[in-house]
Amino acid sequence: MKFKDITLIDSNYTLFLFALLYPEKINEALFIVSDGVSSHLRKQLKHCIYLKDRKYLKFKNTKEKLRNIKYILSPKFIKLRSENNIYFYGQDHAWFSFLGRNKPFILLEDGLDNYIRHPSVGIKRKLLSYLGFPYKEMGRAENIKKIILTGILPIPNEIQYKTEIIALRDKWEQLDDKNKNFIINLFISPKEKDLIHSLSHRQSALILTQPLNQDQIISETKKLELYNNSIQSLHISEVYVKKHPRDTSNYSKYGWKELGFNETPIELLILLGLDFKKVITYNSTAIFRFTEENRIIIKNSL
Repeated sequence: MKFKDITLIDSNYTLFLFALLYPEKINEALFIVSDGVSSHLRKQLKHCIYLKDRKYLKFKNTKEKLRNIKYILSPKFIKLRSENNIYFYGQDHAWFSFLGRNKPFILLEDGLDNYIRHPSVGIKRKLLSYLGFPYKEMGRAENIKKIILTGILPIPNEIQYKTEIIALRDKWEQLDDKNKNFIINLFISPKEKDLIHSLSHRQSALILTQPLNQDQIISETKKLELYNNSIQSLHISEVYVKKHPRDTSNYSKYGWKELGFNETPIELLILLGLDFKKVITYNSTAIFRFTEENRIIIKNSL
């Protein structure tokens, strides 16, 4: 089957953004995803190629280079890239984003990296780009025709000319009920649908967790300590946790309740009525979806 639209997506949020902006393309596009898109969602996509990520943390790792070469030389991807009149969407900084190199590409917001991360430069980067490895990312490559962001932080000067700022709620309200229900059914399981009508917790706190110990940022003990210290300073008795899909920590010993909706982007839940008195995180981009007075970011307290 020939595809006109190919998405390179490695987060549930960016998948939600694509569905919000292009609902008519969901069943026609080819999705190329990795572990950042949860298995439940991968199974619901009509056309999906799953590229397992072995979590190579350093680009110098020989195994990572060999992995990328394997995909570059794969007949499936050689044929895919040889097609004319195809358009790429999604993230240009995922480990497999080189598959969209030199093809028309609409970049979709992933998180804070879109605002604060700068691409690597120099001879090494140019050489690797020529060979098909991850290229000049974060919207700086010439084949990135448009960048769609929500404006949670100032836009870097060098990409302003091709950036479109959107309001998620406006885009949501422009959808008809059929497309809204399609997105809800894609991201919210049947068991969780009954909870949609009780998303407002104006006297409670919410912790947006991240896989900090899994990604070797801080230890699990330190992570739990930071979350707990922030809660103790608030004197709020009811606390909910929305776990990142890759966060495997157990928070039950603190008496905190799991919000559920672990595979549902916080942005969709807010559109459906999610509200809390205080929201706490270490480095989750989702906290910027809440009003400034409700946010507690604990990263800078280290």
